[in-house]
Amino acid sequence: MAHQKQSKYLLQKPDEELTPKDLQHQAWLHTLDHRLHLAPIDRDIKSVLDIGCGNGSWVLAMAKEHPKARIIATDITPPSTLMPANVMIIQQDAEKDWDLPCKFSLIHARALMAAIHDWPALLRRSWEHLESSGWLELQDVSIRYYAEVSEFNDPASSPWINWGSAARNGFTANNIDYDMTSKHVPRLQALGFIHVSEQRFRWPLGEWPDTETGRRLGALTLANFLAYLDMAAVRVVMQDPSVEEEEATRWRDEARRDVVENCVARRYYTTV
Repeated sequence: MAHQKQSKYLLQKPDEELTPKDLQHQAWLHTLDHRLHLAPIDRDIKSVLDIGCGNGSWVLAMAKEHPKARIIATDITPPSTLMPANVMIIQQDAEKDWDLPCKFSLIHARALMAAIHDWPALLRRSWEHLESSGWLELQDVSIRYYAEVSEFNDPASSPWINWGSAARNGFTANNIDYDMTSKHVPRLQALGFIHVSEQRFRWPLGEWPDTETGRRLGALTLANFLAYLDMAAVRVVMQDPSVEEEEATRWRDEARRDVVENCVARRYYTTV
């Protein structure tokens, strides 16, 4: 989703676990035809902000593609990766006041759904920190899962979709709006953004698509979601106070087994 101007973090990564972020970065590259963004920025862009930079995969690629740009990346837990000279890393909570040295031609934010409680405030801060002709690009993954085979497209018949439903309850209990992407357009327009556009893509889970590119994307997304299941599934679901650890663990294990064994036959997918 690109737009032009006129914490509690449930998926907190372990200190040494960077692989899921790398998988996610590769999945986004496949989705966007190996582009880092959809916003039509100038080749000689001067300033870029990446909110919630994670392990820095996008920042590193952007710095290589635009070596003359000043790139600032923020995160509650800054990456330990050695960055090029045109990148500045700032430890900062995106939900608190931003202390940044300049305004930006492009503000990029990816996969912040589980980190942001107050989206109107974040969008307003983005507006305030953009240059007059700057772009804001938001990329995120849905927490709603689907099966193309209709008989398995509901929580009662699919442990994987059942876990997604339980995860949404957990996010809601933690004041996380998992449907925030459907609200971005009117909120941005109300702030004064112009040229607001939204693009949706499908992420298959597993190697069931007909094309080689689709199968590669499916392999990446399956590996990514399995990593997050192992890392955060129980914690996310237990944000719902009615769920005990034993039940959350069972749902996680059943979901993992289902998506590994049945992703091809049931053709599981989500949207971004």
